[in-house]
Amino acid sequence: MSAKQHDKNGPDNILPELAISGCWIEPHSNITYLERSEFKVELQNNSRKEIEIVKMGCQFQTEDGVHPKVFSLEPMVSIKPHNLEFFRVPFIVDLSLRQGTNYAILEIVYRYKGEIDLISVSFSYPETRYLMINSKHSPEKHFFISHKDPQQEVLATRVDHNLIKIGYMGYVAERDKKPGVDLWREKILPKIDSCVALVVLWTKDAADNPNQILREVRRAKSKKKKIVVLAENGVSIHEIFKGTKEYISADGKIGESDLIQLVEHIEETYRTGGYRS
Repeated sequence: MSAKQHDKNGPDNILPELAISGCWIEPHSNITYLERSEFKVELQNNSRKEIEIVKMGCQFQTEDGVHPKVFSLEPMVSIKPHNLEFFRVPFIVDLSLRQGTNYAILEIVYRYKGEIDLISVSFSYPETRYLMINSKHSPEKHFFISHKDPQQEVLATRVDHNLIKIGYMGYVAERDKKPGVDLWREKILPKIDSCVALVVLWTKDAADNPNQILREVRRAKSKKKKIVVLAENGVSIHEIFKGTKEYISADGKIGESDLIQLVEHIEETYRTGGYRS
């Protein structure tokens, strides 16, 4: 059964039948990526009827190109007339959420006890709260992003963007301007040799002209670096990657959701010791 939309403000000088009397985030609103938290809300029933809360969802702002992330629960809790009730919506600050100030929207589906019709209402800031989402720590170590330049420079930059969220950097060579130095010996080699692992964005463009990527992969292998491959769907994998354990295939062309998934896998692998020499 669908829920009809309801104006939470109602006519002038009339209290909304369901209102937020308190809202906060624990343990605190200044939070880091991958941290567990709770969105806590106190609802007030201003009507003369008992209200049943059927579903509650908390939605934060996500990165462009990513489906909205909704953390929800189905409490089936009743609030008696003119009473208050307290709710908790647990969530994890995953990498799809936008960094910095991030505003929450609270969506609630409810009905009057004994009735069938569902009513949907949403609350946004300033009635709700906002998060201040930060990187896990300042970036120190880096992952070398091997990609087809210039076609995949934007994708490589987005990998760096998401790696920064978990406290690492993604090295994108064309952004590291060093005029007058030897591109391979003085710029590429030192960054491969000192990286945690080498990340390959394997696309059709890369497969059509793979020489530079293969050169970087051979160097990484000679230094016993792990090779992490994110491959565009339908693109044949080069034989140099055979035996590579870290291999992720996108559903189609590589998009933001694929890059976020890649970095989530990288974080888990690093945390569990997978990149130790």
